[in-house]
Amino acid sequence: MNNFWEFRNISETEGELILYGQIASSKPWWADEGEGIYANQFTKDLKALGNISHLVMRINSGGGDVFAANAIYAQLKAHPAKVTGIIEGVAASAATILLAACDIVKAWSNATIMVHDPLAGLMGYYNKKDLEKVGDVLDTVKSSIINGYISKTGRTAEELSALMDQEKWMTAEEAMAEGFVDEIMDDVIVEASMTKDNRFVVVNSIAHDLSGFNTRPTFTSAPGLIQSLQSPQNVAQQGSKNENQKESDGVPITNIEELKNEYPQLCNQLVEQAVKNAVETERNRMKEIDEISNTVSPELVNKAKYEEPMDAGKLAFMALKEDAGRGEVFIQARQQELQNNGGVKPENSPSDADQKKVQESANIDAIANAMNARRGGTELTK
Repeated sequence: MNNFWEFRNISETEGELILYGQIASSKPWWADEGEGIYANQFTKDLKALGNISHLVMRINSGGGDVFAANAIYAQLKAHPAKVTGIIEGVAASAATILLAACDIVKAWSNATIMVHDPLAGLMGYYNKKDLEKVGDVLDTVKSSIINGYISKTGRTAEELSALMDQEKWMTAEEAMAEGFVDEIMDDVIVEASMTKDNRFVVVNSIAHDLSGFNTRPTFTSAPGLIQSLQSPQNVAQQGSKNENQKESDGVPITNIEELKNEYPQLCNQLVEQAVKNAVETERNRMKEIDEISNTVSPELVNKAKYEEPMDAGKLAFMALKEDAGRGEVFIQARQQELQNNGGVKPENSPSDADQKKVQESANIDAIANAMNARRGGTELTK
């Protein structure tokens, strides 16, 4: 898996930083072995440019990890080279922190800039004090972001906080009016569109995940030009109209290869998500089988895990059928034994009706044991 940035020397005195995609602190668990912390590798790559006097940062990013963005911000601010930022599509969320590190920020005329309050992702259960601590952390993070914005824009903390509260999407002109952009370039067109589910905005073939935001940019028929800001619900109502416009403006995508060529970043993200889902599903399947394995024969467990993969529910059913089959073989053997003895039953031999009741009871116990084991309960005994 490649880094989300690329450094290269343009000349002995000028370097270039291409920063496309999501900003992250560390490589995901499925990435190749090697340097795991992105900030460390970023520092090494920046130093490898040598004694440059000018660095051009080309950015097209929907944001990501605020702490990683702060680390990159610090590296760029501390570097002796003059830093020119060029927005080649989107600079949203944590990506705007990097703009504050630039001496000059240029934007294509139909680029998109967005600022918002920091977010925290939570899993598990928390009490009131825990949540208050999370709120305190978010307030601290917001203050650190605002301090960077102030040095770039010249706006007051109150003005910038109000913009962030709005989850403010801005055109290049609006961002220039707010101080985030210093110069607008008119000679380049940004290709941009929303996916059908309104989760991704695809800008210059880079897919940006907007699922964590409450608002979406919408576009005019001219590619990439922002028309207005709407809620995801309103955008969804216009979905069919926008799709028709897209198909009339160009050739529609009809197969997977065309989709890969048109939106390579989106396809990579979909593959990564599919791999994560598949691994999680298989892990859960194995765990549920292990939970009932003490009630099932080892041969059947091995078959369910590897030879003919099945879930725990089907395994429990197969085990029940196996137990029932053994009971039927026993009854048939007993009946044959009676026939061989001239039909004479031992004095204490149970009747056919009693045998049937015993078999039904065994079947019921087998089902109960399998279900209790799967739920973590206690096995029935008699």
